[in-house]
Amino acid sequence: MKKVGFTLVVLAATMNIFSQEENNFGIHVEAGYAFSLPKEGADNFNYHGLNILAMPGYHVSDNLFMGVGIGLYDYRYNPTVVGGTMDVDFISAPVFGHGLYSFPIYPKISAFLSLKIGYGIVSSKLNYTMEIPKAEWQMKASGGLYLSPSIGIFYSLNKRHKLSLGLSYDMQQYRLKKTVEAYGTDSNETNSAVAVKIGWFF
Repeated sequence: MKKVGFTLVVLAATMNIFSQEENNFGIHVEAGYAFSLPKEGADNFNYHGLNILAMPGYHVSDNLFMGVGIGLYDYRYNPTVVGGTMDVDFISAPVFGHGLYSFPIYPKISAFLSLKIGYGIVSSKLNYTMEIPKAEWQMKASGGLYLSPSIGIFYSLNKRHKLSLGLSYDMQQYRLKKTVEAYGTDSNETNSAVAVKIGWFF
């Protein structure tokens, strides 16, 4: 919870700083929901959940916007478990570089393509317990590559402020260490999701 609070404070401070700029600096803020894509295998968890991102940057040209960003993904997995319990939700806080290219398609409306790439910070303990057969897995997740290409549209409110609607492919890689009694395994996992995001660009 402390990690979530700290991330939100950083997002708010970043928004305040860049909203006061009157030059080529700006910020794009997005919030959305990621729908998990299916994976094969009973032990491969398919995560979904809410996300929020803040992307300060610099207008390189009228069409190109580039910078760095930080986000927060609340990854959740809601299976039906017969004869057991599962606590495998986790938080990812990606830190990334980003680029966005936009072009007008109609008065007040423009399309954009964007790419975010960086590292998703993950540090969570997960648990999976079953009664039949009796087993209790302790799992620890750590971070990995974060990648999010997207497409979308802007609607201009005025010269500096725009609303955005985007569709993205969100990929978060993570390392999962599983232990049960004296036995342990390590695996590299990838969570893939399609996310719908609304935003504010200023």
